[in-house]
Amino acid sequence: MLNQSVVVGKILAMPRTLIGLEEGQYLFEIVVPRAGTSNTTDRITCITTENIATNMNNYTRLQDIIGVKGSIRTINDTMYVFAEKVTFLSTHRDDVIEGGE
Repeated sequence: MLNQSVVVGKILAMPRTLIGLEEGQYLFEIVVPRAGTSNTTDRITCITTENIATNMNNYTRLQDIIGVKGSIRTINDTMYVFAEKVTFLSTHRDDVIEGGE
């Protein structure tokens, strides 16, 4: 059997620690459009490692589009995507210096 998931969506909540997670695990949320509809979205809760969470906090913001590759895990009857890899697909950076002379 294969337990692999790939989801692409906008960051809804930046990585944070929560009581009940193992040490070094961080929780974040993304929102993805539901297939076949134009206005409906699904909220996906993801768990990741400290290294990935640090990179997300340093290089992304809310509403940036990311790709998450991982496996589905159930903790206390709640399903999560355990993110093994996060790819930064687009960013809404206001601090980019344009031009130059």
